[in-house]
Amino acid sequence: MAYIGSGERRAVWAFALVVMTLTSIPYLIGWVAQGNEWVFTGFLTLVDDGNSYLAKMRIGATGGWLFHLFYTSEPHMAAPFLLPYILLGKLAAPLGALIGLPVALRLGFHLARFVFGAVLIVTTHRFIAGYIRQGRFRWFALIAITVGGGLGWLLLPFADDGWIWGSMPVDMVVPEGFTFLVLYDLPHIALCRILMLGGFMIFERSLGRRWGWAALAGLMWAAMGVAVPFYVVVTGGILGVWGALVWVRRQRFPMDFALRGILAMAPALIPLGVAAYYFASDPVLAAWSAQNVLDTGHPLLYLFGYVVVGVPAVCGVIWAWRRGADDGRYLLLPAWVFASFTMTYIPVNVQRRLIEGVFVPLCVLAAVGLRILAICLTDRKTFTLRRLRRWLPIGVLALILPTTVLILLSGAFVAAHPAPPRFHPVAEVEAMRWLGEHVPSDSVVLCAYDTGNLLPVYADVRVFLGHGMETVDAERKEALVERFFAGEMSDDEVARLFESYGIDYVFYGVAEGNDGFSDPEWADVLRVVMDRGEYVIYEVPR
Repeated sequence: MAYIGSGERRAVWAFALVVMTLTSIPYLIGWVAQGNEWVFTGFLTLVDDGNSYLAKMRIGATGGWLFHLFYTSEPHMAAPFLLPYILLGKLAAPLGALIGLPVALRLGFHLARFVFGAVLIVTTHRFIAGYIRQGRFRWFALIAITVGGGLGWLLLPFADDGWIWGSMPVDMVVPEGFTFLVLYDLPHIALCRILMLGGFMIFERSLGRRWGWAALAGLMWAAMGVAVPFYVVVTGGILGVWGALVWVRRQRFPMDFALRGILAMAPALIPLGVAAYYFASDPVLAAWSAQNVLDTGHPLLYLFGYVVVGVPAVCGVIWAWRRGADDGRYLLLPAWVFASFTMTYIPVNVQRRLIEGVFVPLCVLAAVGLRILAICLTDRKTFTLRRLRRWLPIGVLALILPTTVLILLSGAFVAAHPAPPRFHPVAEVEAMRWLGEHVPSDSVVLCAYDTGNLLPVYADVRVFLGHGMETVDAERKEALVERFFAGEMSDDEVARLFESYGIDYVFYGVAEGNDGFSDPEWADVLRVVMDRGEYVIYEVPR
């Protein structure tokens, strides 16, 4: 176990608090900028997903324990998914009684993001310290992992609306691959990363020692699986490749490693099995899972994302392989890198997310590689080469930090200029509040996509359309919604739409095309239950 002095621990905590404060500044700008005309959703990127997390928290805040899809109209089973957000909602509920539930949910989300992010940074440092003794290179690895990106910023001038080779640069859109995106947006992935890293550190400690440590690692991975079940597959894949490398390096089967690995993975398979049962048992949940498609994308995007740390990491891999002859724990680093990049091309719908955490071992290996290069340059007689060794880590950081700076600056810019979907008009939000207070729970509401994405944060309803992944058959439903609000449906088509999907209410606001002066033709067969000019709610008679 590596020694970490008290001064270093305090410095790491200070660094963690500074980083998380920096990630919070754009959100604070958004809250200040909303003024009296706008309501800030609390999100600057991944707005659709952010609103869905708040709605999941609302389930817990209103007394529920099981998740259900509130972005689709089809009835389905409630399932024990996304428990961290449901528990977080329960913690936010008392504050909601004082300041309003939606505001409390947003504050609770960002408090969790701040706390889990800070703990993740400290946990990452502890993981790094297990491999690197030199403080300067420990700090390089920590800074690179937490606030580093790739060369995606170089691609932006050549991108069409931010897209190149079919996607945004991976260091701007793949949180599993770059820690800063987790710190900026996603507390549940930060929690999973904490549990994954903690499990690996505890499993390392179990090797050649008490079996109880392996069981404890398994409990941590099981908790991780409750939050994100398929991360169990990622962890198992890394563990399997790690064991295979130990086998090859020592030229004998690592029976002790294998048995401890089985013991550790056994508890983690429980949440994975539960998730598989629900997806197999309910066609709506199965459809949700099937359309949750996140392709890996073009390999060149990953080259630009990881080449800067990947080059010095090659030296680190050689170092880890040599150390692995005597201490198998060093082989975890190359095993994690190899397993992650291999799993991202497995033909499953969540390919891209299987790269979870790869930046951690890659940057550790890069730090070791830079140290090896520095040692080699120390013996050179040329003054320029000796001086270069001091600038190598700084040069690498200078190449991988611009992406983070761009994300923060762009976040601050859009936060200072209120506009949908990050902000919604106050009148629209008040209409949503009214709906939440006056219609029965689990009612199905027909509205535009942006309205439907935010509405479950304010009301215990289901929407016909509101999320690209969580609305079953979203593309077809979006076409139906556009035709409906454009007045292109016949009376029979409108009647079939209401009956087929169990529509109870229609939300008619600015996003739906309401100008506040004329009633649409389809409104003749509906009953007005709330009318505030540009925002009208209709009830579908039964």
